[in-house]
Amino acid sequence: MDYNYSYNNNNGGAFQGGPGQYPLNLQNQLYLKARGERKAIKTIGSVAGLCVISYVVLQNLLALPIGLIPYFSNLYRNSDEFFYLYILLSSVFTMMVPFVIGGMYLRKRTGTEIFCFDAQKNAEIAVPAVPMGLLICLIGNLLTVLFVAGMEKIGFSLTSPDLNTPQSLTGRLLYFVAVGIIPPLTEELSIRGCIMQPLRRYGDTFAIIASSLLFAILHGNLVQAPFAFFAGLGLGYICCVTGSLWPSIIVHCLNNSYSVFEEFITADVTSEKLQYIILNGSQAALIGAGIVGALIFIYKMKGNRLPKADTVLKGGDKAAAFLLNIPMIIAIIIMLVITAGYVAWTR
Repeated sequence: MDYNYSYNNNNGGAFQGGPGQYPLNLQNQLYLKARGERKAIKTIGSVAGLCVISYVVLQNLLALPIGLIPYFSNLYRNSDEFFYLYILLSSVFTMMVPFVIGGMYLRKRTGTEIFCFDAQKNAEIAVPAVPMGLLICLIGNLLTVLFVAGMEKIGFSLTSPDLNTPQSLTGRLLYFVAVGIIPPLTEELSIRGCIMQPLRRYGDTFAIIASSLLFAILHGNLVQAPFAFFAGLGLGYICCVTGSLWPSIIVHCLNNSYSVFEEFITADVTSEKLQYIILNGSQAALIGAGIVGALIFIYKMKGNRLPKADTVLKGGDKAAAFLLNIPMIIAIIIMLVITAGYVAWTR
């Protein structure tokens, strides 16, 4: 169903309605268009909220055997292979199931293609967008470090779910897949696909910001949330300008994989000097590649900007429609409660 009501700017031209209908002047047509857009955005926000709620519920359901069955509890605590296999399956099951169902519903309701895996609009833009996107993620990591440090100075200790680096080869392989590959796939398909794509008809800028905010909320802690929002802006922008999810998926995979690489180096390289050389050298290389990629990207874009939305609603009205609905409000409250568990007052 298309909620965009068409109208003609003809200063209240000839009435073309049927018998018994009143002529719609421009003001009335704009009102109907705004009401339709508000209803559509509210529907997308409600679906997104239900997806977040379902994500939390499924996580708790999947954790029940771990807490109730001693055999699984023992494996969860003592087996790296079982632990990261559980994390891997949890990432796929708890996120993909609700968001894909929600996305399929929105695709049917709005006629929007949610999984954009077509060839990129312009490979000359998509290729440099990848190192540029990774540079955005590195900047996001730096801003997160500064944010956490600032919060500590005013008396708040922020933590996030901690994953231990496995020692066995199988454990490390599962760890790499569970952290570096699966979450980027599931999160990009869910956030930049199922939610952002239907929102794009109401403006790419709005869709990018709204989906990034949802992405941040979904992480459930103040260590990852600021990074998720900042990186989400870059990933969403790259997805919009290239017309494909592939570049954002690749950037996300590279960012997470690099984090795994850093953890392996920290765990295995005993020499602090060698650690310093490897980690700082690799970061310098990524930053350099990112700067080059950004310059090429800007040159290839030739000043092109995101297209303006054919919408009558202002940004605040769209944000209110997306956020101020019962499912989304419940989802935000749930995630705030979860987030509070990772915040401690130290004074």
